[in-house]
Amino acid sequence: MNSVRKLCSLAIVLSASLAAAQPVRFDDVVDQLDRVSIRARRAGGTCRSPVSERIVELADRLDEQRVRPRGLSRVMDDLSDLHALASYQGCPDAVLDGILVTMDLVSDTRATNYSPERRNDDDDFAVAKLSALQASLDDQSVKISVPSLTLRGIKGQAFNLVFRVRSADGPWSELERTQKWSVPADPFVWQNAWTFTVLRSKLTTLDTARGRFIARVSVADDKGRELGYREVRFAITSAPQPTQPVAVDCGAGPELGCSMTRNGLVAIDRQTFQTSLAIVTAEKNDKKRLKLALTAFATSALTAAQLAVLLDQLPDDKARFDAASAFMNRVINPADAVAYGTRFKSLDVRAKYASLVQLQLNPNAQPRSWRVKGEMDRRAFTFEAKTQDEIRGKCKAWKEGDISTQGFIMRLAIDGGRVRSDMLNTAEACDAVTAAATPLY
Repeated sequence: MNSVRKLCSLAIVLSASLAAAQPVRFDDVVDQLDRVSIRARRAGGTCRSPVSERIVELADRLDEQRVRPRGLSRVMDDLSDLHALASYQGCPDAVLDGILVTMDLVSDTRATNYSPERRNDDDDFAVAKLSALQASLDDQSVKISVPSLTLRGIKGQAFNLVFRVRSADGPWSELERTQKWSVPADPFVWQNAWTFTVLRSKLTTLDTARGRFIARVSVADDKGRELGYREVRFAITSAPQPTQPVAVDCGAGPELGCSMTRNGLVAIDRQTFQTSLAIVTAEKNDKKRLKLALTAFATSALTAAQLAVLLDQLPDDKARFDAASAFMNRVINPADAVAYGTRFKSLDVRAKYASLVQLQLNPNAQPRSWRVKGEMDRRAFTFEAKTQDEIRGKCKAWKEGDISTQGFIMRLAIDGGRVRSDMLNTAEACDAVTAAATPLY
């Protein structure tokens, strides 16, 4: 009942002049289609053939029906297909608009010639008439509005609106349906009836005709039968392409990272980078230099090249890796950072550095294997396995099988890691080795 009251408040009962309107002449439909065929022929190119030929064929068929028009529902569908074809073939607006006018005339013919006693006789007498649809575009979506809708002969019955869209040469999208309403009057006119919204992102997935689309709004009864429909064409331009980064020198030589962003961050500018770098290089104490670097660039985003220059100021692989670990999640172009693994002398530390970069590019990446290298009491070892548990197993088997590593380990040195001299047993030593293993991607 609420929906009925709502529609009643929106309804404007047709005036006597509208109710007594004379039926649209079918001759007008045929004559209009003849005019469109002439426009298509004059357009030439792909609009002349096959579009003009198809229009002439339909015009000839309708010309034979001047005395007794029939199959108007099929005529509407034929015109809809012609409209799509003409749009795809690049026909001028005069042709496209002419086909839509023809469809409107057919729709008017069906609606104004409606009689209740012939409601179920055939499909030539539609009970729904939609005014010309309006298409409006914004940055995110396209809105298709129905300015007015007229219904005849179905007072008290349920109806709803159905929306679909297609690329000019593609299939229709899935149906989008409104809620159902009950027709409160006969005849019933609903002003500002409805607006459908379709996102540009959805249209992009449907686009096969260089941004040209056709939308259709239909009226369906409570059994889902189409009582009438209207179409509108519109075009969208491609979304503006993001500005391509350019190579700029922001203190470490020209590179693309200087004009890129990552998570809203931009790289530190040339002057600030060089000023902070000078503070680091002025420190003569190697041990203090890493701490000073972490402080000087504590809140800065760096390009890959800027990071490489900073790593060059640090004394050894351990300090360089600690700095890379601290800054990698703020590197603007981490993909370019892969090449700077050569800053590390140790192959194992290079592998760890590569893992740091990989986790920035793909946080969900799974390592293909693990590797660790070092010495136990001056006895060198290298373990590589698919899992860390397998690393632990290899370490334990190696230690227990090598007479020189029996008992406690007095000194454990892992490449790229710390050196321990605290008398480790087998379990402790292998746990330390496993924890230091580097994932390889």
